[in-house]
Amino acid sequence: MASKLSAIKHEPVKLERRKPPTLKQQVAILKRQAVCAMCGEPFTGKQIEFDHTKALALGGSNDETNLRALCSACHRKKTDSDLAIIAKANSIGGKTGQQARRKRNGPTFQGRGFSKTLTRGFDGTVREREK
Repeated sequence: MASKLSAIKHEPVKLERRKPPTLKQQVAILKRQAVCAMCGEPFTGKQIEFDHTKALALGGSNDETNLRALCSACHRKKTDSDLAIIAKANSIGGKTGQQARRKRNGPTFQGRGFSKTLTRGFDGTVREREK
């Protein structure tokens, strides 16, 4: 997984919105492969789903060469792994997580109710802080 993460570019990617493959693309993909691209099982009676080999969020395209046919079980597994990689890339890139919150909200320093100008001595008396 480390090799996949090192290949991820962290600059923002403009996504093409998810458009289903056209009928022409579907026919071309199914002619190229009549079995699931991951498990190799034939599509007889199985749900066929089209998958982006390189996810759109990671810079993939809707081009026919980036699409492949998968059975629903394999597509679910691949999508889960893609989501983990995308979440890691967003976290490293500062789009989500603590870095993003700090950019959005600014640094927040919460005091614990202590005065910055007064201090309490060992005997319990309150006095001005020494500078």
